[in-house]
Amino acid sequence: SEAVRQEAGVFVLDAVGEAVLALDGEGRVIHLNTAAEQLYGWTNAEARGRPVAEVGPSDLSLEEVDEIVAHVRAGGSWAGDLVIRDRRGRPFAAQVTATPLMIGGSVAAVITSAVDVSHRMAALADLTHQVSHDGLTGLRNRTSFTGAIEAHLGRLAVAPGDGATVVLLDLEDFQAHNRAHGLEAGDHLIRAAAAALREVAHTGDVLARF
Repeated sequence: SEAVRQEAGVFVLDAVGEAVLALDGEGRVIHLNTAAEQLYGWTNAEARGRPVAEVGPSDLSLEEVDEIVAHVRAGGSWAGDLVIRDRRGRPFAAQVTATPLMIGGSVAAVITSAVDVSHRMAALADLTHQVSHDGLTGLRNRTSFTGAIEAHLGRLAVAPGDGATVVLLDLEDFQAHNRAHGLEAGDHLIRAAAAALREVAHTGDVLARF
């Protein structure tokens, strides 16, 4: 019967490890599985009947949400990366898919699945920073600085502007300082110089340890 099929569908959704929402044709929540309750901060009873844009507001507009729901209801599918806010307003990066649930040859619901990738994105951002920045000072490294200069010259070639100024600074008698006071004191001096440059840098300035 229809009730049995619906109960079986709910059982399957609750068994899925990813956060899954079932939506009706108007984009309202029919069911949240256990993982979705934990991710979004709503219980299934609280969320049922509410618009998905209220349960999991994202950087999609209401019109875009309606278009996705209509597309999936017509038998299509959708996938994208979104920033979603849970019930407390905490944002998280998610990979989201929306697919039709077919029962008896027709679309019974829109099934959305969300995977929280915030930690993965943060780790990637940290790795990218490590690759492009000097570990001692936190300034850009030689490779990153050279890339920034090349990119700026490329923009000037297309749309000439005010150009750019490159200033190279050297720490006077740094090697002698290292020999007299040791490498740790030398590292402290380099970090202090980098901090002083940050204090006087303007918005848009690129600082690097070359």
